[in-house]
Amino acid sequence: MMRVLMVQNMLYVPVWGGANKGNREILEYLAAQDHCCVAITPAVSPYGPRDRAAFLVVLETLGVVPQASSSEVVVYRINGVEIHSLFDPRQIPAYLREYRRTHESDVVLVGADDPTQTMLDVALETRPDRVVWLVRSTLFLPFGPGGCVPDDPKRKQALRVGAMVCNSCHVQDYLRRHLGRKDDVLPAINHLPLPLMGLKVNPSRASVDCQAGYITMINPCALKGLAIFLELARRIPEVAFAAVP
Repeated sequence: MMRVLMVQNMLYVPVWGGANKGNREILEYLAAQDHCCVAITPAVSPYGPRDRAAFLVVLETLGVVPQASSSEVVVYRINGVEIHSLFDPRQIPAYLREYRRTHESDVVLVGADDPTQTMLDVALETRPDRVVWLVRSTLFLPFGPGGCVPDDPKRKQALRVGAMVCNSCHVQDYLRRHLGRKDDVLPAINHLPLPLMGLKVNPSRASVDCQAGYITMINPCALKGLAIFLELARRIPEVAFAAVP
C-alpha cells in the first residue's frame, strides 16, 4: 500500500473543469486499489463556492458529512480519498508544509495548474524524488511559448521533480522541447489503465449523428484549438455546433 498525497490549486468539489476532474479521478482510482490517498485543496474559488457557507452546502448536496470542520479547513472523505479543503487558498503552502512534517508520504502529486507554482516549491523541499508533477496544459508552465508566466528560477525548480506525467502527446512533446524532460503520457503511468476524465470510447458512436445533439467545445479559447473548432463548423454546416463559456 502506498501513501499518496495530492495538492492542487483547484477545487476538489465541485468538479467542472477537466484538470481538477482528471486529478480527482487519478486519486480515486488509486484509492480503489487500496492505497491511502489524501488531497489538499482550496474550498473556495471565483468559479465555485465563494465562502464557507456555500462550500458546506456543496458537501451537503453531495451527501458528504465532514469528519472535521473549522473556520480554516474542512476534512471529509469521497470515494476513499481524505480531502482537506482550505477556505483561504493562500494558506495551502503552509498547510502542506506542516502536513508533510507530521505525515509520511510515499508519493506527492502536484497539480501544475498553479500560476505561481508555490505548491510545487513547497513539495520539493522534502524528498523531491518522490514528487510527481501532473501537467495537463501548458498555460501555467513557467517556460516555453505556451506558458503565460515565464520564470527561469521556477523552470529550474521543475527540473528537480522525480517524475512528470501528462495527458497528451502535445504536452509530452512540449516538456521535451522546452524543459528537456522525457515523461510518460498519463494513461501509461505505472502501466495502469488510469481513467482520463471518465471517457469511454464507443466505436458505434464514432460517426456524426446530426440528430444526437451538438458537437460541443467546453471553455473555448485559442489554447484549446478554437480555430480548429470554428473551421470544422464552417466545413460541416449541416451539423450543429455549440460552445459553453
